[in-house]
Amino acid sequence: MSNVSESLLLGIDVGTSSCKVAFFDFRGNLIAQTFESYPTSYSGLRVEQNPEGLGTIGMFALQWAKVFGAETIFCSDIVPEKLEIAHQLRADYCINSLKQNTSEVIFNKSNEGVDLVVEIVGISATQVQSLELVRPRGRIVYIGTSHGNVRFSLRKL
Repeated sequence: MSNVSESLLLGIDVGTSSCKVAFFDFRGNLIAQTFESYPTSYSGLRVEQNPEGLGTIGMFALQWAKVFGAETIFCSDIVPEKLEIAHQLRADYCINSLKQNTSEVIFNKSNEGVDLVVEIVGISATQVQSLELVRPRGRIVYIGTSHGNVRFSLRKL
């Protein structure tokens, strides 16, 4: 396996029935691409609304997840009052990420990860954690705006 020494851009398009992935260099040249079709069926949607994001947008996302039929919702934040509101809004698991490891709680309840991660915060740590929490062929919605590079290891995924 060759060692890639230059920075590349990764584009991922997760569609309803297929996934397309492409690598580009910073000049816009296509380096590699792949495509895979897959069946779509969800027996019960498990959603994680990502850490420290239970502000107005996070609470809104939680409520819409329930409206659209999420079976289990995990929410995490560092503010106990926000977690209490999330509980009142029928989040199934409210995780204080200062006291509990969010990943451990989620994987103890759902050993393959969650079907959908909604990342609200926009910091590198929570964006990377989203990649770790989503199940194979699951989905991630990034709402938070990143203000820097997001670095992750493909080996961990």
